[in-house]
Amino acid sequence: MTARIGIIGYGEAGRAFGAGLAGAGATVATYDILVPTPDGAAIRANAAADGVAVCTTAGDAIDGAAIVLSLVPADAARAVAAEAASHLRSGQLFMDMNSVSPREKETGAALVEASGARYVEATIMAPVIENGVASEVLLAGPAAPEALHLLRPFGMVLAVVGDRFGAAAAVKLCRSVIVKGIEAIMVESMLAARQYGADAAVLASLQKSDPEIDWAARADYVFERVLRHGRRRAAEMRFAGEAVSDAGYPPRLSMAIAELQDAMADHAAADRALFALADYREAADRIGALLAKNEGKARAVSR
Repeated sequence: MTARIGIIGYGEAGRAFGAGLAGAGATVATYDILVPTPDGAAIRANAAADGVAVCTTAGDAIDGAAIVLSLVPADAARAVAAEAASHLRSGQLFMDMNSVSPREKETGAALVEASGARYVEATIMAPVIENGVASEVLLAGPAAPEALHLLRPFGMVLAVVGDRFGAAAAVKLCRSVIVKGIEAIMVESMLAARQYGADAAVLASLQKSDPEIDWAARADYVFERVLRHGRRRAAEMRFAGEAVSDAGYPPRLSMAIAELQDAMADHAAADRALFALADYREAADRIGALLAKNEGKARAVSR
């Protein structure tokens, strides 16, 4: 069983799928925009360890592939689809796995299908760091069954949810309002509670109310993920806001979640030690110190 698969983007998600597909016997080639930069050395090393070939251009990764997977930051998805369209040929599949709105999926489909290739909408529904290539993926569009038939033998867990572009994104982003919203609630609550010395009591109360969840461990997990991936999550939530707005509702919560996720990414950029912390208490204390420092600077400037 052999198949050539191209992957655009070899970050956390790209690597999770690339390593799994290659391990299952597929021939995998990848291109990442960071390859020509100093960060490219890490990508090359990871790909080599995974049995994935690294290409110096997107065209090389796309050339000869039966299917091309796009796994890039959400706000880069359209540009990647447009560039891919200049290399794609009739008979190839382009699978957009990025967390963008139904409207943006439709735009990507139009760009790709103008090349003669076929567009497959896809959305990842489970954390790739835990599930790897077996992360649940929803597919939509007329060519979705063909993509499922091609990729399922290599260990991907796929389900077709419709033949209309945007059907999978609607599921993903409406769910993200809840999932990323819970993250935002947890972060804001713990940041404030930590300042009052009330965080342990808040978590103990939650544990009593819902004992099936380890609330302290959940706080650690949420802070780690938001600090590490806040920028990406913020972009996803802006697309969720677009989806909510297109459905006819004001995206009040979606945009507030995006703002908090961006703020956490800003904190991590200002204090790189936050990337390595696995304890919400340490993270909250460092963020509190950052905010106090910035407030002190603002007061000094205003005097």
